[in-house]
Formats: sequence, structure tokens, C-alpha cells
Amino acid sequence: MLLKIFSSFIQDGMMLLMSVADQIAFFHGVNLIQNLTLLVCFVIGPWQFIPILYRRKPTLHFALGNVYVMLVLILSAPTLIVSAFGEDGILKILYVLILGAIWWWTTRRGIFYISNKKWLLHLKWMIGSYLTLINIVVLKLVVHFQAHMIISYLLGASSLLLFYALAQSALPQKILKSYLKME
Repeated sequence: MLLKIFSSFIQDGMMLLMSVADQIAFFHGVNLIQNLTLLVCFVIGPWQFIPILYRRKPTLHFALGNVYVMLVLILSAPTLIVSAFGEDGILKILYVLILGAIWWWTTRRGIFYISNKKWLLHLKWMIGSYLTLINIVVLKLVVHFQAHMIISYLLGASSLLLFYALAQSALPQKILKSYLKME
């Protein structure tokens, strides 16, 4: 939808920047980068929440965390924004943009708290970041299998409620205690 508007804007202007075929190839490339970023983050994410891995190999936890953060903050934010220029419905485009902003923001907040040595807040925000990543992956699967978008919307709402419930519960404190427990 926005791709059509973008194309007509470029064609009505003084110069034609890219042909329609080049634009489609560009957006397919951006989609590929986004999917690879999602896949790597989806695989790396759960390993960050395993306390025994952190205690035995803290450098691995640090390295995997840096890869996750760099992929989210550097690659994923632009690709999620560029995906708004796809030819999908306005509700899907808004949903993708909102999820991308939430993912980027929760990850950034988690990094802010770890840099200030606030371990519990870091853990809470990174749990939120991973829950948002799961929402984005489910959205991609729903779109790929052409299922109803209501599934993705319901999952998004329930994920936000789950994030709030987890933030208010004692689970992050228990996880943090198991992280810091030295054997």
C-alpha cells in the first residue's frame, strides 16, 4: 500500500529514483535481512535465560547478549520500518510498526538497565523483548500461512498482559537469585 504511494510520489517528482522492479527487489532483500535477524534472535534468546549457562560461561552469555542486542538495535529496527512500505493492509502495517517499536524499545531499556547495573530491571525488560520477538515471529508465520490476523492480534495482547504479569510477579527475582548464586 505505502509502496504504491511511494512509487507515485517518486514518479511525480523531478526524478525517478528506482524502477518498480528494483523497489520490489529492495523490499525482498530487506525482508530477507529481517527474517534472518528474527531467526538468529529467536535462537539466541532462550539461552540468555538459563542461569547455569550464565554461571558457568558468563563470557558466552555476554557475547550472545551482544549479538542479540546488535541485531535488534542495528538491523531489525530499520527493516521493520521499511516493511511498512509493503503492499499489505494498513492494520498489518501498523501492527508491524508497533511491534517493531516495542521490540526496539524494550531491548534498549534492558541495555540501559544493565549498563547501570540494575540486574532485575534488565532481566524484566529482556523478558519483554523476547516476548515481543515471539509476537513478531508469530505474525510472520500467520502472514506466511495466510491465517487470520486476529490470531496475531490476540497473541500480541496476551503477550503484553503476560509481560506485565511477569514484571509484577516474583519470577524475575527467583531467576536473578539463581543467576547470582555461586556454587
